[in-house]
Amino acid sequence: DDFHFYLKKAEDFSQQILKSSQNGFEFLMADIHLRRAAFFIFRENFVMASEQADMALQCFEKSDFNDVDTILKHASLTLLKCRLNRNKEQKKELLLDVKNKLLPILSNNSSALSIYNDVEEELNKI
Repeated sequence: DDFHFYLKKAEDFSQQILKSSQNGFEFLMADIHLRRAAFFIFRENFVMASEQADMALQCFEKSDFNDVDTILKHASLTLLKCRLNRNKEQKKELLLDVKNKLLPILSNNSSALSIYNDVEEELNKI
């Protein structure tokens, strides 16, 4: 499949360039996994999409950054993972974790508030 070929090439290229910057590498890999998740969602392969979302989340968790942008990206990915997850207990646990991470940045960030509202909506569906 051409898609997988080009993604593999992108991964190989990014590994060569970003070996010196671990955080940069982790964020780039998270982006690649997110793009793969989108591809699998488009193909309606939600199991593979969920696996790619997991891998993207793992990349964010390995990073040392804890700035607002990283928290928002992690929260968005977790929300995606929850929407792909059928297990209500896991979903609830993930959503509550994201909700707690967003609380400190809600007051001055409209993106955080939007994600927080989506998290609340998902929690109400459970």
